[in-house]
Amino acid sequence: MDFFEREEFYRRKERVKIAEERNAIRAQQEAIAAAKRKREADALTARANESFRRYEYQRAGVAPPFVDLDGAPTVSLSLLLNQGWRIEQVGQQSTLVRPFHDIAPWKSRADYDQNT
Repeated sequence: MDFFEREEFYRRKERVKIAEERNAIRAQQEAIAAAKRKREADALTARANESFRRYEYQRAGVAPPFVDLDGAPTVSLSLLLNQGWRIEQVGQQSTLVRPFHDIAPWKSRADYDQNT
């Protein structure tokens, strides 16, 4: 390898190194942008879900049994109804009623020892 070939070899090697660094920076920027888009989409979905759950309870005329610190329902009414909850009229007001089987009986240590 003569002097000019060696110089060309090192120049190409440097160009490849620069291109790889650019590609790494571009990939990092794309990953940051993708993460930002995902956060925005997740936030939009969360707002839509909360809005739907609020509307569901409002439409049925009942208060949600489970709410977060902001007062937003954490469980959809349709899920509760599918699990056996009922909407009953108490006077002039609609109320959610928990299914009887949902209340688990208290078990003592002796109950667990009998099963083993």
